[in-house]
Amino acid sequence: MRSLCGSILAGLALIATANVALAEQPAPDQTPRLVSGLICDTREQAERFVLVLRDNIETALGTVNTEAGTPDACMVATYGFVPGQIVSEVERNGTVVDVIEVRVLAVATTNGLQMIEPKLYYSIVRTGDRVA
Repeated sequence: MRSLCGSILAGLALIATANVALAEQPAPDQTPRLVSGLICDTREQAERFVLVLRDNIETALGTVNTEAGTPDACMVATYGFVPGQIVSEVERNGTVVDVIEVRVLAVATTNGLQMIEPKLYYSIVRTGDRVA
């Protein structure tokens, strides 16, 4: 999946835009969705990404991946998923970001969307400028 990262990094705005729809959902459902956004192997990595993100997504990804000891612990990708629970909130500069579970069912490749064995990852959803 790391090869997807370079072509999708410019879409960080899509993380907020596409994932805002998740924040508007009253409760997680089983409706699959397609998004270009952040996915991380662990909740802690997603939380760390939020904390180290400044103006450069690649730098934040590099920091988290270096600390994790793997080049693709967190990445920006296009993927099909079923949303899960909110597992934590991270506050940074007055903005709260929810870390959510995402069960990834498919990933975008050069050959189109490819189904994969479902796997649990973590993503982020900006909730607004409220303090936790």
